[in-house]
Amino acid sequence: MMSSSVLDSMHEVMRGLVQHHETKIIENVRYTIINNFVVFPVNPEHIYNANNDIHDIEIKNEAGTNIGMLCLTSQISNIEISKLTDAQVAALVYESLSNFYGNIPGQYKNDYVCINTDDILDYISTMETSAIWGGFCHISQSEKIVNFKLSSDNHPIITKSGISPPSNRHALSAYRAGVHSGIKERFLSLYHCLEIDYDYEALNQIKNVSFDDTSKMWEILNGTQREEIHRLTHLLAGFNDISFINNHLEKKLKTFEDVIKRIFFDYGKASNPFSDWDEFEACFINNPTINRIEVEKIRKSKKYPGENYTADDIKYKTRLIKLTSYFIYRTRCCIAHNKLGDYYMDNDDDMQFLSEFIMPLLLNMIYYRFKV
Repeated sequence: MMSSSVLDSMHEVMRGLVQHHETKIIENVRYTIINNFVVFPVNPEHIYNANNDIHDIEIKNEAGTNIGMLCLTSQISNIEISKLTDAQVAALVYESLSNFYGNIPGQYKNDYVCINTDDILDYISTMETSAIWGGFCHISQSEKIVNFKLSSDNHPIITKSGISPPSNRHALSAYRAGVHSGIKERFLSLYHCLEIDYDYEALNQIKNVSFDDTSKMWEILNGTQREEIHRLTHLLAGFNDISFINNHLEKKLKTFEDVIKRIFFDYGKASNPFSDWDEFEACFINNPTINRIEVEKIRKSKKYPGENYTADDIKYKTRLIKLTSYFIYRTRCCIAHNKLGDYYMDNDDDMQFLSEFIMPLLLNMIYYRFKV
């Protein structure tokens, strides 16, 4: 928190920079005008990087006329008033008027679009689609997006030894997951590690097969044509820590019952190894202790039809691996696709579910595949 004397000094500096300031209602929206610019705060997480000392990018209309600037002000490491452009000055005044004091005087909080007042109607007519044509998003728009991040108060970071990406492609995909701030983007990059791993395994199998062994060669090549969920199930078939899956389901299924029913059953697909919600709810969600023996007791008492997947440990493991693959794969589809027939994950509880339920499953499968 800044002292009152520092704030008073900053207000004095800001007053010296203001040549003109007003708020104006244009098409039923109130805008801030500073020094002949209409100023819009922009989310600093976008595609642009400042080149040396160039922190302003021209914004032109389709006729080629300059109508303003995108100011990459959040990337200015130390504010020197004398070196600021007119647009950057307007942005700095906006930050002061908006009480964005957290980073001043060392750094701006946001990036800004500063539009010439004479061209504001031109810009307003297009600004709703700036994420498409401009690669940036106004703060007012980005606030509509669920931006889930982990809390620092109850999530210790635990190192993991004995794992290594099998190839550079695996490693790059993992690295991408580390630079994404969004939980959905992080999930997709980690999921790519498993996609890459299937092809990596198939290629290594081919290397070890004689070209004259046409039967084995065909078996491997034919396997690469599998549907993606079957590829995933194949990759995870050797995962033997079934107690981890049991414990994870036992701890988390009840918490996320509504989300699980919505995503995997209401919007379910034929690849779901549990087509009957009532059976899944009785055997797993309402079951206080999840393991083969306890699930078998419920199945026998309820006389559920179909394959007896609790008959022995191998069948039970096979069913849980199929279930884990289905959870991970359908989550991928509900993030990567946004079409009729598919659920699109975009709510607060979806993000909580993704973080606390799906990500631990995915990460443990990656640990298994990356084990050295």
